[in-house]
This record gives sequence, C-alpha cells and structure tokens, in this order.
Amino acid sequence: MAGILDKCKKRRCYPVDLGDGDKIFVRALTNDEIDRVQAIDTDIAIPLIIGLGLVDESRSQVLPLVSPETENEWAIRLRTELKDMPADTTNQLVESIRRVSRAQPVEEIAKN
Repeated sequence: MAGILDKCKKRRCYPVDLGDGDKIFVRALTNDEIDRVQAIDTDIAIPLIIGLGLVDESRSQVLPLVSPETENEWAIRLRTELKDMPADTTNQLVESIRRVSRAQPVEEIAKN
C-alpha cells in the first residue's frame, strides 16, 4: 500500500517550450504548496510559484531554498533573481505551473 501511495506522490515534470527552441520543465504544486502560495503576500507569490514549480529534467528544483532561509526570505531572494526576466516569460512560467497544478473540481468528478 505504501509503495502505491509513494508512486502517486512522485512528482512528474512537464516540458515548456519558451519559443526559440529553449525547453524548460515545470512540475505541479502540491496541495500544501498551493495553500502556502495563496496565504503569502501577493508581491512575492509569483517568485514563490516559479521557485516551487521550475525544475530540471531530473525533477530537482532549479532555484532551491537555501538553509536557514525561510520560505518568505526565499521568495524575496527569488524576486530579486528573477527581476530581469521578461514579463512574457514570467507569465508563461506561472501559467504553465498553474495549468499542471489545477485539479479537476470535485463536482465534475462526481458527475462522471
């Protein structure tokens, strides 16, 4: 039973084409991560989403939290690191992470 649950919790990554032949990978946020993003100040929510969801091909975070950094400090650091990223790229990353993180509404599942 634990092995099956572990397989269900395994994080998958999804390719995102940035246009000029550049491909990156994102993963879906966990339910806990979604709750934390929704509870955080909006000015650092975007960097937090990118920090949590941007991964490499081996599913490792590209922008990891550095100990003893808090999640808020990490998001603030990421905001600084990402400030030169074009707005369209930022939007594409966030939308890609949100798209793969969306669960089907319970009402829709119940209908089927």
